[in-house]
Amino acid sequence: QVKKNHVEVSERRLSKEELEQFEGAKQKEIKNYILAKVFAKVPLEQRPDADQVLKMRWVLTWKIDPETEARKAKARAVILGYQDPLYETRPTASPTMTRATRQLFLTMCAAKKFLVEKGDVSGAFLQGRDCKDNIHVQPLKEICAALDLPEGSITHLTKAAYGLVQAPLEWYLTVDEFLRSLGFERQKSDPCAWSLFDKDNEPIAYICGHVDDFLFGGRESDPRWHQIKAKIKERFQWGQWESKQFTQCGVDIAQN
Repeated sequence: QVKKNHVEVSERRLSKEELEQFEGAKQKEIKNYILAKVFAKVPLEQRPDADQVLKMRWVLTWKIDPETEARKAKARAVILGYQDPLYETRPTASPTMTRATRQLFLTMCAAKKFLVEKGDVSGAFLQGRDCKDNIHVQPLKEICAALDLPEGSITHLTKAAYGLVQAPLEWYLTVDEFLRSLGFERQKSDPCAWSLFDKDNEPIAYICGHVDDFLFGGRESDPRWHQIKAKIKERFQWGQWESKQFTQCGVDIAQN
């Protein structure tokens, strides 16, 4: 199923109707880039040499619903990060939640009678913190058109977008900084798990995540958790937000 979900599609082999679906998916991705203000114009006198500029390409896949087998076109605009002259020196190691952490999270939520919820961030890397590296990119022609720039324009990258080797790490640091600003403590056993405690050291909420796929568990009777959850929902753009029964990283989870 995982392989089926991530097989790249060739536009040359698509029907007219399928091409229209992918065109809609491309427009959605372009909108995400525009809203995130990923590209900044570069004055002519500040343009770098051609070998310092990274290019982009489309990655097209079918996203398949495991229950209905229905196909949905998905288009991702990806930066060719391997063209980065400093590729080998960029920090790339980014932690992800372990299976043991997920099981411990579910066990603790059951013991504390916390409601478990799942949320996945839409276009996660584009919502990360501002990129501190000086990286120049030549956007795709469709993005140039949306930005009202001539095709082949060179721009400065403001976010660690998809394709950069440091993008996963930048996204993780964005999440970690934000949750700790809300009072969460990062767990020593797993850097992708965070806990919030009251003054008596009793847990108010737990959060753990795998890249852009998060699990939340908290005291439903505590207004502090509802306030914090509202801030989390406001900080990032979310796709689905589910409870009671859902799938997280390929595992079916049901709470009763």
